[in-house]
Order: sequence, then structure tokens, then C-alpha cells
Amino acid sequence: MHEPMIPKTEYLCVYDYGMGGVWFIVNARSTLEVESKLPGIVAFEDKPEWMAPEDKAALFSSCKRKGFRWDIDEEPSGWLKKHLNSRNDARNL
Repeated sequence: MHEPMIPKTEYLCVYDYGMGGVWFIVNARSTLEVESKLPGIVAFEDKPEWMAPEDKAALFSSCKRKGFRWDIDEEPSGWLKKHLNSRNDARNL
């Protein structure tokens, strides 16, 4: 469901693996778009309630520096591609 007239926003996202999480940024039109295209990922409009604003800013900076940011309309690469492939492999067992 692609609506090109709606501008994209950077959303803070996390894959929670139980003992921690992998944080990253996705450029998308909504959190719903992120969560529907990337199952198992939680996208935040702002940040989790427990997170301080300065921690969000530091996390955004870290994600950008590490290259942990993707565009929802582009083919996943790096960690995100590996994560999605491993989820698909596990479902096909």
C-alpha cells in the first residue's frame, strides 16, 4: 500500500529479541507501514515512554553513524535483510 503523496518521516524502530533489542531508523509514511512491511518490528511515533529525549537523540545519532537506517520503499540490506531472511527461513521449517 504505497501512497507517494504522503511525505516520509524517520521512525525509531526496534527488533526486541527478549534480552535486548536492535534499534534502527526507517524512513516511511507511518508506523503502520513499517510494522506491516517489517513483521516483528515495532516503530515509534516518537519514542518509548521510558526513554528520555536525550537518549532518543543519542540513539538516532548512533543509528545514522552505524548505517542502521533504511527506506521502506527500498530493498532491505545488511542487518535488516539478514533478519528478514532468517524470519522467512524459520517460517519455512
